[in-house]
Amino acid sequence: MFSPVGQRVLHKCLKILRLSYVDFSSLPDLKNLNVVRTVEKTIDNNTSIFIESPIHVKVLPIDVNDINAHNKLTMHLYSRGKDTSDFQVKQSSKRLELFNKNTSSDRNDVCLIHVPYQLKVHVTTVDNASVHMSKLEGEEFVIKTDKGKVKVSDIRAQNIKVESAEGEVETEGRLQSTTIDLKTGLNAPISCNNIMSNSFSVTTHGGAIKVNSCYSDKSHFTTAMGDMNLDRLHRSVIIDVIQQGNLHITGFTGNLKASLKSGQMFMHASQLTDKSSIFIHEKGKVEVHISDILKNLPATTLIADTINVDERILKLGRFMDDSYPKRFRFEKEPQHELHIVCRNGSIDLKDTDKPFIL
Repeated sequence: MFSPVGQRVLHKCLKILRLSYVDFSSLPDLKNLNVVRTVEKTIDNNTSIFIESPIHVKVLPIDVNDINAHNKLTMHLYSRGKDTSDFQVKQSSKRLELFNKNTSSDRNDVCLIHVPYQLKVHVTTVDNASVHMSKLEGEEFVIKTDKGKVKVSDIRAQNIKVESAEGEVETEGRLQSTTIDLKTGLNAPISCNNIMSNSFSVTTHGGAIKVNSCYSDKSHFTTAMGDMNLDRLHRSVIIDVIQQGNLHITGFTGNLKASLKSGQMFMHASQLTDKSSIFIHEKGKVEVHISDILKNLPATTLIADTINVDERILKLGRFMDDSYPKRFRFEKEPQHELHIVCRNGSIDLKDTDKPFIL
């Protein structure tokens, strides 16, 4: 999808003592804080940056109009205090380390870092410290937090990976990458705006998953107990609800494989390709709306306690005699197929004139 950039090898570590519990639920406005420390270092083009921090981290690109900044990394520490941090810097040809001796910090401390383009950037925060990253282009961006929120926007890379044990993950603008992997634990949600990738993976435990648009070649959404609200999905999509959760899809075109242990599913689709399938293994309900159903519905098999089908499809299909649960079959050229199974529930298959939005 993108031409590979050269390998990046420089190390950068920001190591700060762990803190007791502090609320880092939102990033403070930098305009209300003081710059208490600034560090500027010249770095190679072959650079990997590693940041470890117990305070908020915000990563932005350098000013492209500043020629002198193209090979420099600049870090500003913001705080309400006047002298809260004392950085020590060690640098070799392949490694840059930033140490902070300060033993106390609060939710108003923010580390703002401006980095050159086309780097590898890894950010790890502890406790409730959040990570904000935007308008960057590089080879790889990896973010890990404990309870802190992650917010990324307008990122382009070969690889993007975000993981939080308990913190919310939010993307704004467009994420464009060969691979994108987003993961949260406990009840933390994941919310995405626009995704463009070859491979896109989203995993939560009990948190909701929300996507406004996804143009990934292959997408995989997994949750144990969270609900999913997915709009404008394209190409090949796999969805797994391991225990219980509801699934809502608006504007689907491509191949779908959805598996829910239990829950309700609604889908508005324009076109279903190859062998698409929906399985609810225990109790649930499936409602599928197909745009211009006579034209776009593929060969279809439905299995459920209760089956309701659009009248025009009902006339062209047939129910299997004396079958339990009920079985309905709509024959068509076998190029594409749709199988829906909800043995302990109902299936509604309807036409819709709702416009399909790309």
